[in-house]
Amino acid sequence: MKIIRNILFGVIYTLIYFILAIMSTGGGHGNFYLFFPLFTWILIFIALVLLTRLESALVRIFFVVLMMAHYVITFVICLGGKEEIIKDWNRVHGVETVLFVGGVYLLGQMIIWFVFFNTIRNKKALD
Repeated sequence: MKIIRNILFGVIYTLIYFILAIMSTGGGHGNFYLFFPLFTWILIFIALVLLTRLESALVRIFFVVLMMAHYVITFVICLGGKEEIIKDWNRVHGVETVLFVGGVYLLGQMIIWFVFFNTIRNKKALD
């Protein structure tokens, strides 16, 4: 049941983020860097499945490695598009769009990490 809940969360999170990223492009005139996290989104889905199997320390370590790989790869890709980010940041309405879509991304990440730490805490309390 937990795996279905996590996959459902992943699908909804992906759809919301993807739709906001599309809307932020302004008809194809910028903000394509908001799609960069989607290049490694498969790692998020694998991590969501791992959230249901956190009994093993090895699985917990693998979860953290997957999430860190997602962040590092996304950051490296963003470095390649920094001119777009700077250009968009300087547009009149660019800041609000970046902050809103970035906030949605961060909210989803915070939920994933909250579930991770809460699950570990509950498992240790049962041991």
